[in-house]
Amino acid sequence: MLANRLLGVGDLEACGGVDYIASLPGKVGAPSHATHYAGIVTDNYRRRMIRELGIQAVQWSVSSTDPIDASIQHLSEALRAASDDATGGKFTGTTLAELDQVVFDDEFLIDGILTAEQPGICGALPKQFKTTQMVDMAISLATATPWLGHFPVRRPVRVAYMSGEGGRKFVQAVARRVCRSKGVPMPEDVIFEDRLPKMARPEDLIDLRRFLRRQAVEVLFCDPVYLCMDGGEASNVMKQGEQLAPFNEVCQDCGVTPILVHHLRKSSESRFTLEPPELSDLAQAGFAEFAGQWWLLGREQRYDPAQPGSHRLWLSWGSRMGFGGKKGLAIEVGTYPESYWDVTVHDPSEIQEQRADATDQKRAERVRLKDEKDMQTVCNILAEFTDGETKAVIRNRGHFSGARVADLLDILVTEGHVEAFDGEKANQPCKLYRLPE
Repeated sequence: MLANRLLGVGDLEACGGVDYIASLPGKVGAPSHATHYAGIVTDNYRRRMIRELGIQAVQWSVSSTDPIDASIQHLSEALRAASDDATGGKFTGTTLAELDQVVFDDEFLIDGILTAEQPGICGALPKQFKTTQMVDMAISLATATPWLGHFPVRRPVRVAYMSGEGGRKFVQAVARRVCRSKGVPMPEDVIFEDRLPKMARPEDLIDLRRFLRRQAVEVLFCDPVYLCMDGGEASNVMKQGEQLAPFNEVCQDCGVTPILVHHLRKSSESRFTLEPPELSDLAQAGFAEFAGQWWLLGREQRYDPAQPGSHRLWLSWGSRMGFGGKKGLAIEVGTYPESYWDVTVHDPSEIQEQRADATDQKRAERVRLKDEKDMQTVCNILAEFTDGETKAVIRNRGHFSGARVADLLDILVTEGHVEAFDGEKANQPCKLYRLPE
């Protein structure tokens, strides 16, 4: 149409001819291409911002007197601001109708125990095998073998275990024991690191992000988490959140499931002794709120120093998603230097039955001891009366009830410890009791 009009007024050749006119739609922007052009503008803007920040970084490194941490923090914030400016800001929002169309996969890494990308916490009092159980979980994930020999793992997962306690020698010994119990070699897909990131240090979070991406980590263990915190205001949930949130953001950006190993409050020990602990028993502020899933350990039976290699624990777990449960753990670890790792998982009903049986046994034992004591009292009384004595005198001297003394004498006579015979007292016929000659 345009070519015909130009031809009609004699200007077609002056405008470049038919071929040039035909090529114009591919060279001139159209409304349908607006998103594409907006992307080009955005990319160029972000490139300019990066160049400007690079110049500022060089200037700061040469002339700034600020601490290096502050400079890194400033650069991180500036980069984030540049990204926000280019993408329309930090807060974009979505309608519930749009949200309803999104499909979220709830991927279980361990059936009914551990789901992907939800922050997790393992909590217990000291010396209740937090580290060993989490190393067991790490090796189970890497080798797709059941956790604690009981809970199925769905697929192999690459894991990083960052530990700040015990050192390399301790973790090596624990991992060897766990691998022997599973019948697997030490796995290549568990990456051990004996340093922990400080959540309050931006440079540590930058290094953590690089580490997670470089190692292609899917699950990260930090043991213990208190060594990751600055500890200045551990009772202030807002201050704790200021450290936990950036750490979790790094993990989420990298598609990593973080698992923090933590302590329970010692002040609550007496409350949950022999019963499973609760999420509110976690020490310090913020961790209960942070946990999207959790595994808590407590003693099911008191520790017996005479059997240092045997332990009976509760394992309880739960999640924001609503799954959870409780099991009993019978743990045998041997004694040094013959240490090992053997775990048997029990249903709570089994433990309740065992407790009921133990209660019955204790009750029966108490009855037996009481009977023995009272029968000895009867024999001591009869030792004073070689010619025998009546049931009434024995009852009064021993402060027994009539029924009790009758039961005791029946047992003693049946077992041959006392003789019963017919005699007289105060010229009245009666049944007498005496010790055999």
